[in-house]
Amino acid sequence: MFSNKKSFWMEILKEGLANFYAEIGIPSRKLPVFYNPDMNLNRDVCVAIINLVKPKSVCCALAGTGIRALRILKETNTKKVIINDMKKEAYELIKKNLGLNNLNADVYNEDCNELLKRLKKLGCVIIDPFGSPLPFVEAAIKALNADGLLAISATDLGPLVGRYPKKCEKKYSANPLNNEFSKELGLRILIRKIQEIGLNNKKNFLPIYSFYYQHFFSAYFKTTKKNVKKDWGFVLYCPKCLNRKISKTKTGEKCACGNNFVQGGPMWLGSLWDKKLSQKISIIKYVKEENEVKAIGFFDLHQISRTYKKDIPKISEAISKLKEKGFQASRTHFSPTSIRTNANIKDFLD
Repeated sequence: MFSNKKSFWMEILKEGLANFYAEIGIPSRKLPVFYNPDMNLNRDVCVAIINLVKPKSVCCALAGTGIRALRILKETNTKKVIINDMKKEAYELIKKNLGLNNLNADVYNEDCNELLKRLKKLGCVIIDPFGSPLPFVEAAIKALNADGLLAISATDLGPLVGRYPKKCEKKYSANPLNNEFSKELGLRILIRKIQEIGLNNKKNFLPIYSFYYQHFFSAYFKTTKKNVKKDWGFVLYCPKCLNRKISKTKTGEKCACGNNFVQGGPMWLGSLWDKKLSQKISIIKYVKEENEVKAIGFFDLHQISRTYKKDIPKISEAISKLKEKGFQASRTHFSPTSIRTNANIKDFLD
């Protein structure tokens, strides 16, 4: 270990099969070279997906320490890995980390978008910024080959989950909802925006694996012949009785309880996961199960208890009762106290 700048220090760490130097401190833009240990699960998923999709080339366009690229080189069969960061300190650290692992890669010290403009027909582009990915998405899409894998992460959850709705409207062209399943809706808003940018570049992108964890969203996309725009729409939500439904268009519809629905969207209303792919990845708990349930959003048992002043059963009991009634039901990775189900609120109250 040795001292670097004030409030930061350098250590040799290990993640997956890679050893690497990293600046240790509170993850923020103030870090000389950005590194967030809490994103290790995101990198675990990335390695798993690359091993399944098998792109011939991968570009880590905003690499920081380069740990994701190091793991791809050591834990997958990808032979060509391009690593970039516009910070000079990051560029030097990436080269040092490659040497530490006896690895070789093409390393660049350039603006992400300018580099991607020059690169063509890449098998996979990974955009993992601090904040919103939107400034980099179009360049990433243009750099992909016809069957490329697009990997997007976002840490600007505040706007997407409805804490800052005006920012979401301005940046993501959508109205978020700040409710018990806002994290899923925020992820769906992000997906639709990425798809919109793809369509502007004559490409249809289908999410094949998407998830929320702690402070970020992550979504992986493949090109498709399907018209993804057909699965855009709105979620209508009643904060009074917790009823919800989907609509393909904006509407002034009222809930059956007489209260006005609030509307979230537009957003992606299709599946968040490719079924076959999700069955092969066990990193994110409950995704396999919830992918079997055809439903948008989920029900939080604690929210139901507060709203209806009713005692709630254990989550396992509630799931069993719903299945006995013929409904699909599972736990969800978005919330430890919630159930994804195709039942409606009345079915919980019976």
